[in-house]
Amino acid sequence: MFEDIALMIGILIMLSVPVMGFISTRHRAALEARLARLRPPHLLFADSLYDVSRVSVSSPHDRAARWQKAYVFVANKRIVGYSHKLGDDTPLFDFAPHQLEGFWRPKKYSSGDNVIELHVNADGKWQIVRLLLSKTRMLSLVRALKQLVDADMVRAYRQRRPYSYRGPTSAQLATQNLQGAWELDAPFKVYLMPSALVFLDDRDNVLRMIPLRDIQGLAALRRLDAPKGGLVRFTLLSTGETLAIALDDYEAWGRAIAVAARRTLEEPLAQKQKKRQDDDMDDDLYDEGGEELVLPELSGFLVIDDWHDGEIIAWQPDALTRQAGDAFPRS
Repeated sequence: MFEDIALMIGILIMLSVPVMGFISTRHRAALEARLARLRPPHLLFADSLYDVSRVSVSSPHDRAARWQKAYVFVANKRIVGYSHKLGDDTPLFDFAPHQLEGFWRPKKYSSGDNVIELHVNADGKWQIVRLLLSKTRMLSLVRALKQLVDADMVRAYRQRRPYSYRGPTSAQLATQNLQGAWELDAPFKVYLMPSALVFLDDRDNVLRMIPLRDIQGLAALRRLDAPKGGLVRFTLLSTGETLAIALDDYEAWGRAIAVAARRTLEEPLAQKQKKRQDDDMDDDLYDEGGEELVLPELSGFLVIDDWHDGEIIAWQPDALTRQAGDAFPRS
């Protein structure tokens, strides 16, 4: 009896193998057909059935989004990611290269998984797309991204770590009336990222974006007409416009913006000495030599050995003025 049962089980197993193989072949064919349909033309980087990225799409207000498997494609006119699941063709993210505001790897390359952050201003809404890839795949992705952006964004990518982030924090634009009192506009959220100062509403819609390289004459000022808080004041190099932002933690914000703005002016020493733009140079050499940096001679910044929290702070001469009387430092 037991021999008959064993024989029947063996027969069922033998019959099921071709069926399982048939199902697996059909499933793989369906996945390949889906990838062929979703894949945009003129690819610079592409996932496959055997190379799947892990993706997290979040915002400055909610950076704790879950990770999920996805197929990521980078083409000359489109950067898009889809869930790896069959039947779900809604993009997890989808934007044009000109909507990319920056990309950074928080940690040096490792032999295991590597993370990169893409900051995107798509249709006026700020997104943070994180990708988790192997080192080989990350190298390929970074090379693809650098083909789509300008030299300033590549330079921002090569900043030394840790990168500058702060916020989002409640803030208000301030203007001074004829009597010297400060009048505050409607509140918004200010967010600092490695290459820009971004003004957002409560839904992460972009109200304004200010490149850090455009900031000069930075000052942290105590308000004499308010019991707490102060102002961070600066001038835009491109237009001459002066902005004053009212913040509770104005001194910390002033230091953070100053450090971030200074880093956009730094140039890796290896590049300055060799005067070359080797596409592969940043991925390893810049990581190893990231602490050796030089600051170009640009007006409007003075480097002071403040060593606050282990950082060298960049301040405008006489900018840190908190005396009673004139709110702005005199030139």
